[in-house]
Amino acid sequence: MNIADIYGGDWLKLQHLNGQDVPVVIAAVGVESFESEGRTKQQVVLSFAGHTKRLGLCKTNALTIAAMFGDDTDAWVGQSITLWPDPTVTMKGAVVGGVRVRPVPPATPPAVPPTVPTPAPMAQTVVPQANTMPAPAPNQPVQF
Repeated sequence: MNIADIYGGDWLKLQHLNGQDVPVVIAAVGVESFESEGRTKQQVVLSFAGHTKRLGLCKTNALTIAAMFGDDTDAWVGQSITLWPDPTVTMKGAVVGGVRVRPVPPATPPAVPPTVPTPAPMAQTVVPQANTMPAPAPNQPVQF
């Protein structure tokens, strides 16, 4: 059992990524208000296709996604991003680790096997024989 599952609620945490990059598709974008340091703040919140945990975006992540898909968050829905664990994220001067976003790497084309050069056809010498078969008509394929 992951401790982040017990205390993390609906929010995606660094520990949920298990140290791996995770490609996801943005299913929904919303804005939620919360209290912090005696003030009400707003935060962009993403939901992902096939996942229950949501990600509240820090300004860095929001600007990264805006650079990829534009400032209109409605255009983000259906787009693919990669979530990656960044253990160096700080909050209020303390290193806490967090989830960062980046573009999904382009698909690697399948490896093309090396081609073996085809040997040039060997010259054939035709020895005339007795007229046993008629010659093929010009521009007609020869059948064997």
